[in-house]
Amino acid sequence: MKSQNRWLIIGIVVVLLAIISAVSGLYIDWLWFDSLNFSQVFTTTLLTKWGLGIGVALIAFAFLFANLMLTRRYLDQKMGGLNDDGREIIFDEEPRIQALLQSANVSRVFAIISTFVAVFFGIVAADKWIIFQQFLNKMSFNINDPIFSRDVGFYIFDLRFYEILYSMIMP
Repeated sequence: MKSQNRWLIIGIVVVLLAIISAVSGLYIDWLWFDSLNFSQVFTTTLLTKWGLGIGVALIAFAFLFANLMLTRRYLDQKMGGLNDDGREIIFDEEPRIQALLQSANVSRVFAIISTFVAVFFGIVAADKWIIFQQFLNKMSFNINDPIFSRDVGFYIFDLRFYEILYSMIMP
């Protein structure tokens, strides 16, 4: 057996073991929640994690990929042209950069980069599922903060969500 095939088989086995481990853990958790008649809690948790992670990843991918493609178009127009002051732009690496930007593979590279970054955004968002649920199901405490005259529920439920949203948008 060739060494390349051996590494491929080892990789497939490792991925399969990871999938089996994750699925068996989910099944055990579902059985436990079901035995306590809380299977709806389990499904709500699971759907919130997956939905939030996938939703944020898709939004992040669309935003990143669109920005990279706009940057590519902008750089195509600016290469070898004039800058905003009317002076000629001179690059030592201009032919190589221009060839890279005009190649068909650059869109694939941008898609891979966008996917990689979007997956990390999705994982972070999925980890914050409980804060998202608290934001959606917030309640009023009917006690106002003496300084800002805001309901205390804002600081418990809303503010944490807004902080996470801000940290994801403005890293």
